[in-house]
Amino acid sequence: MYDGSACCVDCLETGIPDSRGLGGAPGGIAIASLVIPLVSVFGLCFVPAGILAITGMIMGYIELGRIKKGKSPRGGRSFALAGAIIGTTMTVLISIFVILIFAAAE
Repeated sequence: MYDGSACCVDCLETGIPDSRGLGGAPGGIAIASLVIPLVSVFGLCFVPAGILAITGMIMGYIELGRIKKGKSPRGGRSFALAGAIIGTTMTVLISIFVILIFAAAE
């Protein structure tokens, strides 16, 4: 069974290591961390889009930490990573755009 080596929660529960390295289907938080910042791309105004981008970014980084600790399935790593990257990118772009709007207004 468990020999003390690092493994995910799924492997601990079943006692069978995942030889494919996928770790099961992605969790809901990993999927949401990707979908939420993608929705921010199509936001109708800056405040909701910024909130969605920040939310997706935070959820992505939290889920990456949970995957690293073995508390979430490894199959969601690519979703969480993409969500964190897209969320961070959208947050930076929206912030720059809002700053430029305020600078142009003065």
